[in-house]
Amino acid sequence: MDALREEARRLPQQVGHRWHERALLHDRNAPAHGARPRPPRRGATVRDRAEPPDLAAYGSTLIGAVLTEAMVFCWQLGDGDIVFVDDAGAPHTPLSTGPDMGDETDSLCEPEPWRKTRSHWQPFTGGAPPCLLLSTDGLSKSFADHQGFLDFATGVGDRAARHGAAAVQEQLPDWLARAATYSGDDTTLVGAVAAPPQHSHET
Repeated sequence: MDALREEARRLPQQVGHRWHERALLHDRNAPAHGARPRPPRRGATVRDRAEPPDLAAYGSTLIGAVLTEAMVFCWQLGDGDIVFVDDAGAPHTPLSTGPDMGDETDSLCEPEPWRKTRSHWQPFTGGAPPCLLLSTDGLSKSFADHQGFLDFATGVGDRAARHGAAAVQEQLPDWLARAATYSGDDTTLVGAVAAPPQHSHET
């Protein structure tokens, strides 16, 4: 358990490093702003001859989770939502920061972005929660208030528990497309739901 926890804790920093490497590689081959190196000034060293790359065009928020039957570790950089729905159907948002204060948000394009990454570790004694949902903020913003979004998350968990994940997957594209018309933003959702209990039948 401790080894898994430490490995999970390193993920945000590993993702940040990998993102930075890929963004630099892409910017060298096809600069996002069409930038070209400035003519070197007299006496400049090789390191001084080019402007540092502006990686803001590649910036992205980050949200993720590692989930097992024994624990969950989730992390978030910038906006988005993580919701657990417990056995009683109650939603929990362990990384919520309160009311949205505008469109500015932390991003991978900032120096050492993992230092601004929020994280949550939680062991389970009675098994993993029946529903874990990760979504972009365009989904939560499509509702009139945050409670409406939490009710939606509870409904997803309830439908999955009653009818299975396939029933949710069948309806999800329509739900998300409708939500996008209200928020005007990306409405991506990823979820993990427990399989409904198998009932034995006597013959």
